[in-house]
Amino acid sequence: MDIKIRNYRSEDLDQLVYLVRATSDADWSPAVIRSDLEQRLSRPCCDPTEDTFVAVARNGGREQVVGVHDFFPRWMRDDAVQILQGKAVVRPDYLSHGLLERLMRRVWRRCAVHVDAAGRERFIFQMRCTEDQTDVRETLKRLGFAVDRHLAEMERRDLRHILPPSMPEGISIRPYRLGVDDRAWHDAFQDAFADHWGQMVMTFDQWQHAVRHGNRDPSRHAVAWDADQVVGFCYCKMRDDVGSIRWLGVRSAWQRRGLGGALLQIGLRAVRAAGASRVLLGVDLESEGKAAALYGRKGFEITARQLVFHREFSADEVGRLLEETTGGAG
Repeated sequence: MDIKIRNYRSEDLDQLVYLVRATSDADWSPAVIRSDLEQRLSRPCCDPTEDTFVAVARNGGREQVVGVHDFFPRWMRDDAVQILQGKAVVRPDYLSHGLLERLMRRVWRRCAVHVDAAGRERFIFQMRCTEDQTDVRETLKRLGFAVDRHLAEMERRDLRHILPPSMPEGISIRPYRLGVDDRAWHDAFQDAFADHWGQMVMTFDQWQHAVRHGNRDPSRHAVAWDADQVVGFCYCKMRDDVGSIRWLGVRSAWQRRGLGGALLQIGLRAVRAAGASRVLLGVDLESEGKAAALYGRKGFEITARQLVFHREFSADEVGRLLEETTGGAG
């Protein structure tokens, strides 16, 4: 079968929308998928024409996109190792042709160039898949990946009875003000997730990009203030008629006062008012705070489980990948 892997081009976007919709269990509208892809492809940390690769098959003389794979810098674990997270979508009927492995090897070579340009010698590559993606899971294990973490998507379908929030004394809630609260919110995010698994970090440029993207309404995002300091946040978005709690966090010094629960109630009310019929959020099943159990008491149920895989590439492996790149390996 004639399948070619090449760099992404802007004219591939329509076919990527079709590919994602055809391979997703969720019935998102084409407009939502396009918006999500446009945001992903325009991230400030990446160049899609260099960091995104598509697999195309010849079908009646025209190219048909049957797979896509990209990566982006996730966070720093220490001064020497860069964590890069990849995401791949491949049509199921092409997985048996080894297409996922071909895409991954192409992305790894690009990762080697990325870390070499940053003056680092090695990197950790992460990939995620759902528990039922057996072919993907087996491919990752065969290529030397190990499971790093267990995550889950949780859903609340009944939005009729959402209790009013009970706010801790001295805390006020305001909607997010674009261009005014940006820096204070970002500082609060860094503090709230400082102890999160993997040292979760979001650069200020990444936050600027996220909050200004089209399918998010900043006014739907609740910000908790104590005097002149942001101490918590609940950032929501809408996709079709589905609400999502994207980021919910409380600064370390204000935790265990009930502020997180109050922010969750505010977020649920906000997406309900925006027309949500259900609400999704993601949790770390291994978090010390037992997030899944906490959200379970708020009416959420686990609907999907996800595995985070990782593989570390040594300095020697990075060197070989760089040699393959300069040698023009396909």
